[in-house]
Amino acid sequence: MTSGTIIATILTSSVIGILINKIFDLLDRHSSANEDFQLLLLSAIKQQARAAIHDNYISIDDLESLEKTYERYKKRKGNGYADTLMKKVRALQILEDV
Repeated sequence: MTSGTIIATILTSSVIGILINKIFDLLDRHSSANEDFQLLLLSAIKQQARAAIHDNYISIDDLESLEKTYERYKKRKGNGYADTLMKKVRALQILEDV
């Protein structure tokens, strides 16, 4: 091996290492943003569900909104607590207009 080949190999390895580290940094940031969004979705579900359960009814518009939020939450691998809340909400009286 010539010294030029050795230097090229070292530089290539260094560049690949830097690129891999950058990719993992981006993945970590994306994961963190996804987790933050998931927490916001769960917070919205909890707030709407608790209000409806307290009132013992939910409007059709609020239920549709809550269902959409819940679908997004479940697509992000949300936990079972939201499932429990949604079962309770779906059992409530549904009003056309509130």
